[in-house]
Amino acid sequence: MKNATEVDFFVEVGDFSSLTHRVHAFGIKTLYISQRDQSRTTDSWIALMRTMYPIVDPDEKILPICKEPALQGDLIGTSGLGQFSKTHPFYPRSLLEAYFTVSYLKSAFIPFLDDPPLFCNAKDICTEKLHPDTHTCLQDAGSPVYQFDCEVTDGVMYKVPKCLYGMVKSIPYDDLDRTGEHRGCKGPEVFVNITFWRPDILNVIENYERNIRTEA
Repeated sequence: MKNATEVDFFVEVGDFSSLTHRVHAFGIKTLYISQRDQSRTTDSWIALMRTMYPIVDPDEKILPICKEPALQGDLIGTSGLGQFSKTHPFYPRSLLEAYFTVSYLKSAFIPFLDDPPLFCNAKDICTEKLHPDTHTCLQDAGSPVYQFDCEVTDGVMYKVPKCLYGMVKSIPYDDLDRTGEHRGCKGPEVFVNITFWRPDILNVIENYERNIRTEA
C-alpha cells in the first residue's frame, strides 16, 4: 500500500465544453487495472483510479456504471476532440459531443449477400453514426460513452447523460501515416463495454475497501 500522501499523477475535472472552463486538479492516490482477459488487446484494458479527495462540486457530475446494456437503436453519446462534419477541424479547441445508435450487429447486414450476419461481441458496443461524418479522434481514447436520460428544464426536454456505458478505444496505428501524423478523424465505431465488466470492477473496489478496513 502506498503512503497516503503519494500521488501518481493528476487528473483534471471540470467543464471542457468552452475555452473559459473551470477545471480542478485531483491527485490520483492509487491505480488499478481490472482483471485482464488474454483475448483482449491493450486498447480494451480498464484502469480504475481513486482520487485523494472526493469530487463534491455539483457541477462536476459523476456517472454511475450502467447496470443494463442499451437496446438496439438506443441513443448513446461521447465527448472528445473528434469530428462531426467533413469541414470541421480535426482538433477543435474544446470538447464536442457526438451521438451514435446502438447496433447488435458488428457491421451492416445485407440479406442474401451477407451470410451469416456478424453479431457484436458482448464485450464491445457496436454502433451506427447518427451523422455520417461523425468520428472519434486520436486524443479521444478513454473518453466516456454514456446512455441518456430525459430531463425537463423550464418546460423544455433535454437529453442528459444517465450512466457510464463504455469508453472510446484507442485509434488503430493504421490511421497514422509513416511520419506519425494523423490522416484524419476516422476513429472506430466500436467502443469498450464497461457495463459488461461491471461485476469485475465492483469486485476490485470491494477487495480494495476490505483491505483498507483490515489495515485500519
